[in-house]
Amino acid sequence: MEYLWCLWSSYNSKSIWNAYGTYGSKYNSYSPWNAYSNTPPIVVDKEGNFYGYFTLNKYKSKRADFKLAMTIYEYHYLIRDDVGRWYDKIFK
Repeated sequence: MEYLWCLWSSYNSKSIWNAYGTYGSKYNSYSPWNAYSNTPPIVVDKEGNFYGYFTLNKYKSKRADFKLAMTIYEYHYLIRDDVGRWYDKIFK
């Protein structure tokens, strides 16, 4: 099981925002943007508590469905175009 690499860079090879990287490709089974993946990343906190699978796959059991996850799912294509602006918009 791969862990969510929520690095806010569209250039980092491990970032979910790099469309050409493992975790940002809509075709890779480890990417949250693959709507058919059965092996998406998971969301955990610092203590390792599980909050769900981070995926566009609406049929994935235990899919993360908290407000921030749902916002990112809805706007992921727009976020990828300007990650820095969206980071500021979401977290500041």
